[in-house]
Amino acid sequence: MQNIIRTIWKFKKKIVNKIFYSKSRRKTIVQREIDRMSNISDEFALYQGNPRKGRVIVSLTSYGKRIKTVHYSINCLMHQSVLPDYIVLYLSNEEQNNQLTKELTTLVKKGLIIRYVKDIKAHTKYYYAMKEFPNDIIITIDDDIIYDADLIEELIVSYQKKKFAVHAMRGHRMLVKSGLLQRYNDWELESRYTRMPVMDLLPTGVGGVLYPPHLLPEETFDLDMIQKLSPYADDIWLKAMELLSEVPTVIASKKYRPIIEADGTQEKALNHINVNEALNDKQLEAVFNHYDLWKKLGAIGLN
Repeated sequence: MQNIIRTIWKFKKKIVNKIFYSKSRRKTIVQREIDRMSNISDEFALYQGNPRKGRVIVSLTSYGKRIKTVHYSINCLMHQSVLPDYIVLYLSNEEQNNQLTKELTTLVKKGLIIRYVKDIKAHTKYYYAMKEFPNDIIITIDDDIIYDADLIEELIVSYQKKKFAVHAMRGHRMLVKSGLLQRYNDWELESRYTRMPVMDLLPTGVGGVLYPPHLLPEETFDLDMIQKLSPYADDIWLKAMELLSEVPTVIASKKYRPIIEADGTQEKALNHINVNEALNDKQLEAVFNHYDLWKKLGAIGLN
């Protein structure tokens, strides 16, 4: 049955990409955001209602040339069906001497918070927000993606149904065969095999991930271990911490949401290192060995 479901999902994904999200369609979506930014006002664009039981914090980071286009992703989060309480952009301390772009300056007037912190690569995206807002819901996003207007709503609705779980719009199923965890590139990528809380899904930050407060262990913030075991792979590190605390993952939406980059010409340097050079596997093996996590997935090691 699961094989049939996966086959249907792959076929649906192919059709949707070909018809509804063709190259020209993706360009149109990106241009729509560019046009929206050209008419941007100084209006405050965050949640202004009665205090919520759990504040919603959107956290992201950016670096180098990507800072010049990060406003597209941030603007998407200021036009949501459910607005966040705060959007915080964490930049490296080294960026303090660089002038903000005109677009970011405008977004600051609308409520964007910019924090300058020690650069810890991809981990910057979640680390400082979880430390700064320990009692709040943290939603992490990437800095070069055009997000749908109901992203936060879908994540929150999913969270309200199952609060002891991480909720993601996109995740990879970690496949185990004959007692061995398969290598990253052989996993079931963008899996749709269940919307129930499960342990063998790795949330991927590019689609947007919701982390409830107080679910992850203190080890999550051990910088020495992060830098030693998984310096480039925040997704793998966070998944390890979820397994350590037996926190499952839920795919928050039934919809297929293709990844639409705000700047398709950007070079995915970190992704190239992690995936193409198999660094994901090396970091996963290091983390799983250190915390003895193989048994959490019914495995004895890496294939």
